[in-house]
Amino acid sequence: MSDERRLSAPGQLLPDDISSTGIQASVLPDEPLAEFALAHGLRPSAQRPPVLAYIRQLWRRWNFIVAFATARNIAMYTEARLGQLWQVLTPLLNAGVYFLIFACC
Repeated sequence: MSDERRLSAPGQLLPDDISSTGIQASVLPDEPLAEFALAHGLRPSAQRPPVLAYIRQLWRRWNFIVAFATARNIAMYTEARLGQLWQVLTPLLNAGVYFLIFACC
């Protein structure tokens, strides 16, 4: 493999005199990177799963979601004067304001 296929960072080719700088560089494979990724079972990190697979993952994590939301609410509203009641009152007050603005006129 020639030195012209060496990388210093993703997407940047190193100059020919890399050996004089003492920088360690990764070496690109000879095959196209897309084929290399497929051969090793890699997929884009932002790729979303199909809807049914997503719902199954969500269902498996449901206990964590509920526990995390409950703990976060307790941590946020423990010191407030109205406490966790404020979390219920806020959307009700918002709905009341929207009703007065849009339904009465």
